[in-house]
Amino acid sequence: MKKFARIFAVVMLFVAVLAVASCAPKDGAAAKEKLDKKGYSTVVDTSVQPAAYKLLFGVNVNAVVTATKQVENKDGEKETIAVYAVLFADKADAKASISKMKEEAKKNGENTEVKQAGKWLYYGDAKAMKDFA
Repeated sequence: MKKFARIFAVVMLFVAVLAVASCAPKDGAAAKEKLDKKGYSTVVDTSVQPAAYKLLFGVNVNAVVTATKQVENKDGEKETIAVYAVLFADKADAKASISKMKEEAKKNGENTEVKQAGKWLYYGDAKAMKDFA
């Protein structure tokens, strides 16, 4: 029984490490580092766009991240994929802003769902969204 408990504990530790490793970044700098490592051109704004969100929507935003990358599609042609992410001050602001982000995504020509990961809301191409989260 002790051997089973040890094996179970090791497996649970491994699962916990995988779960933590696959989480959204903790802040704008971590998002930039993560996306830059994956070959994206990344811009983090911590002043202008967050201030605009505060004025327009009344929510506190810490950072806005925009990342693009050139990839080859299945036909061998180059195309640009992108992800747009907003880090809110708290989860409640993020949750309250999902519908506004959906409207913004449509204005930007994106037909994608807006996903939430903690205080982050993000949208974009499926591959880019996977790389962000």
